Amino acid sequence: MDKSARSAREKGDRALGFVAKRIVPGECTLIYGAGASGKSTIAMESAILAASEGHSVLYAFSGPASFLARFEELSTNSPEHLNRINFAKFESLLEMLEIPLLLLASRADLLVVDSATSAYRAAIADGKKPMSAGRALAQVISLCRAADPSLGILLTAEVQTKPDGSERPVAEATLDYWCTRKIHLVRQADGRRIAILDGEPLEFRIGKDGTDGP
Repeated sequence: MDKSARSAREKGDRALGFVAKRIVPGECTLIYGAGASGKSTIAMESAILAASEGHSVLYAFSGPASFLARFEELSTNSPEHLNRINFAKFESLLEMLEIPLLLLASRADLLVVDSATSAYRAAIADGKKPMSAGRALAQVISLCRAADPSLGILLTAEVQTKPDGSERPVAEATLDYWCTRKIHLVRQADGRRIAILDGEPLEFRIGKDGTDGP
């Protein structure tokens, strides 16, 4: 996307996503952060933004079905956009292997996987070795990247806190290898949220209508 097109996108309807407009299309982007930092809201806004521009979206999710009510809330002004979004629910790494097949069948322009690490964590909790779970996750991501959706792939991930207090994504080695861009979301003690894109902090808020500027 050239600079003029990106600028036009960023100046569009703010309700479609203050942070989502700054995600560069065509890449494999990782959004990671602690709980309630805004990962799913930004992922949903990215899907709605793509759909509002006439693109098709495959949104694979691991949350409860009630999770979809948030989509309806975010797209209140233009509910017809949801017709361009196909939803697929998964709970295990085995079920995640269906995502590349669904991506090819739907010919979606954008793939969102929210969360890419929930099934990985569940597999380890059930006794699977981290290296084995990491290989299974890598297989899913590599197959999805091979499908080459025109607007790219957006993954969300939970975090683990390192001894020095820093936050790193779960399945870090796998995600570092496959993701070309990363966005770290941080929720401050006072409720403010920061999205760190390319090393630059961007403060944002989350409300009923989605993300907005400070």
